[in-house]
Amino acid sequence: MTPDLTQLNEALKIMHDLTAHSLSIWNFYWIVCLAVLGFTLTDKGGHLQHPLARILLSVGFLAFAIGNGYVLHRAAVRHEMSHRLLESVSPGPMKAQSDPAAAEKARVQLQTRQQIATIARQTRPSTACEVLWMHIGLSVIILSLIWIVPWIRARYPESAASPAPAKKPRRLQRPRHRFR
Repeated sequence: MTPDLTQLNEALKIMHDLTAHSLSIWNFYWIVCLAVLGFTLTDKGGHLQHPLARILLSVGFLAFAIGNGYVLHRAAVRHEMSHRLLESVSPGPMKAQSDPAAAEKARVQLQTRQQIATIARQTRPSTACEVLWMHIGLSVIILSLIWIVPWIRARYPESAASPAPAKKPRRLQRPRHRFR
């Protein structure tokens, strides 16, 4: 049994909504990753030199990443199911209709099914496994940088790496004589 057009249109709408939802979750994840990375890279005060600070930042990021990964995985599973429903659409042969209005309706339905089948063939959402591994990989990179950047800073201090500061320009002095 093939789904009717109302179900297919609803599945197409759900697929579109799930795509928008997944993208907003990914965008939020990227914002948090960039914020953690920015905090790690611009730590001029040396706050991350203390291991407890790095542990707290790592645990906080890890908790966020696990929650975000779970939501992304669920969205990807729903996205795959919706795509499978669209792939199940087969245009099928058009039945002969004696009534011209029924024939026109059947022709429009066939055309719509063909369009939906074409959309389903041309698009393929990322599988839940692909989304999960991408998320895990990016999280491991961010967690590694939380620990590597302070280590590099401690090993190679900026004072040795940067050139000596330039001398301040001499300030012009006022003339010392007074007008009477």
